[in-house]
Amino acid sequence: MFEISYWRKLEDDFLNFLTEKGYTHEAVKHYRCVTARLVRFANASNSDYYTSEIGAKFLVAEKRLAYLKDYGYKFQHTVIHRMEEYLDDGKYSTAYLRVNYECPLAFKDVYDKYLSVLESSEIKYNTLKQYRVFYAKLFQDFADNGIKSWDDVNATVLTNAFSRPTVKAEPL
Repeated sequence: MFEISYWRKLEDDFLNFLTEKGYTHEAVKHYRCVTARLVRFANASNSDYYTSEIGAKFLVAEKRLAYLKDYGYKFQHTVIHRMEEYLDDGKYSTAYLRVNYECPLAFKDVYDKYLSVLESSEIKYNTLKQYRVFYAKLFQDFADNGIKSWDDVNATVLTNAFSRPTVKAEPL
């Protein structure tokens, strides 16, 4: 017999867990869409409790419906994987390490002025965040490679910086 109270509690607890982990409201909303489909699938298959087999069957059934693009199915797989990590005593692994990038002191004044101009230009928050990280990483690369001031920055320094993996990502 299908236990709706179990499934709703699992869904709510899992989404609250994601919120506590720092997921944005928007991200949790996307997770909720997938978990709601999982609950409907569990109901249709008369599944009392979540198991990894139910998760795998859900993913196969969703793929068979062919209503999403490939990245949508990858996201569903991620949701199921995260839920299983949550159920495994909260053993949760992040896909990437979040780092708070700081601009080196030698470049801080120009960096702050530049960000101030961007903020006043009504750039979207996420775009501003990308610029902040990109330029902090670039200026940190300068400092890590012996560049002590703006006077030392030239075409060779820029070419070298952009050839290293830590700075390769484009700001947008």
